[in-house]
Amino acid sequence: MAESWVAIANLALVNIPGDTRISDLLDGSEAANRISDVLPNCIDEVLEAHPWNEASRRFVLPSCADALPWGGENCYRLPSEPYVLRVLELDPERHGRSPVWHVEGRKIVSPEAAPLHVKAIIRLTDPRLFAGSLESTLAWCIASKIAYRLTGKLDAEERAERKYEASLAAARSIDGKQQSEIEPEEATLIMARH
Repeated sequence: MAESWVAIANLALVNIPGDTRISDLLDGSEAANRISDVLPNCIDEVLEAHPWNEASRRFVLPSCADALPWGGENCYRLPSEPYVLRVLELDPERHGRSPVWHVEGRKIVSPEAAPLHVKAIIRLTDPRLFAGSLESTLAWCIASKIAYRLTGKLDAEERAERKYEASLAAARSIDGKQQSEIEPEEATLIMARH
């Protein structure tokens, strides 16, 4: 677990040929400038790529005060703090197994009655919340975006992109093993058949 964005940045730099390190994201070096340019997008890209346990949060949303101009559906404003990157699901216990909903801008539109129970991926703003495999994946994402700019070598960029994809797949697998493999309801049905 990294203690700072600088630690993750230096992990990314270790993944690129050369011996570059930074002491601060604002130290004025080319590496720090490049990393500062891509870090916010890489954080969002990695977090949006999978329903990570570290970034999953549940919310209860009241309906919007401003009605939709047409359509007869309800709207629910997504929180800005913490910033929601991706809505995963509505609570199936409250809203049924296949509730109808979609995202429009920063709102969820649905015929479901208020309050809306939502599970979502949020933007993590503390580097200490990134578990080891997720931290490594973020570092490879950064490396893939800056490798060519720092080295001038296309093969460095291509290697970093391949490593990023492999790291993302491995992190998804690790993250997926932190939950039951089948839903409790399904387990009950399976046991009843035997």
